[in-house]
Amino acid sequence: MLLILICTLIAFSGLYLEFKKEHLVKNKSTQKKYSKFILFIGVIGLISNNIIQYIDSNKLESHIKILKSSNDTLIVKLDGSYFALKELKTKYDSLRVINIFMKDMLVKTKSNLDVLSEKTERGFEQNELYLKNIRTKDITRKRIITDKQKELIISEIKKYNGHKISLYSPSDGDQENENYLRYFEDAFQKSGWIIEKQIIVGGYYSKEGMYEVNVLVNDPDDVSIKEIVLSIDKAFSKIGLNYKFVIDTSLQKNELILYICKGQ
Repeated sequence: MLLILICTLIAFSGLYLEFKKEHLVKNKSTQKKYSKFILFIGVIGLISNNIIQYIDSNKLESHIKILKSSNDTLIVKLDGSYFALKELKTKYDSLRVINIFMKDMLVKTKSNLDVLSEKTERGFEQNELYLKNIRTKDITRKRIITDKQKELIISEIKKYNGHKISLYSPSDGDQENENYLRYFEDAFQKSGWIIEKQIIVGGYYSKEGMYEVNVLVNDPDDVSIKEIVLSIDKAFSKIGLNYKFVIDTSLQKNELILYICKGQ
């Protein structure tokens, strides 16, 4: 920029001197030489100015090319970023759709599980009720003592008429359990035995190890009770009862308790 200014000043200086030559130089010969010198200076100034402008224009063109190259590079990068962002948006939209689908599936799955759980629970309840009915019917069928069976019991124990026996039933039993106890009550009464007491007790005797029919005795081999125990054993065996003798040392030597548990 400074060189352009200097060359311009030189050119204008030449023009100015050409304009003032008649005032500065009076001799014609000298004026011609002076004119040539001034012209030379002016031409030099113009040439220098053009050269400088050419150089500057080349520099400017070079800068323009650099700027254009940078701009093209930037445009390529921006295009790459744009397509990258576009691809990310496409992936995001896809993930969003998948997320919505999964949420919908989870809701439907939970709903189906709730329905299935409700149906399963209801099925368990129905099965339990069904099994309970089956057990009740089965127990009722198994735990009936017929008149013929009563006669067999009576035939074995009537010779010990006047002996005392207590009838026990657990509190965790049901009506069927109590009804079953009544068959034994009837058989012992018809045999002339004395029903000393009928007691519904806690579930102590219905724990593990007890049978459906249990005869509690202090010592089954004691002389005062041995023959009676054998007669009961023989009677219950004849009618095929599920029974056992249970040792209970808290009882008196000749004391007997018939304890009826729930059906198995």
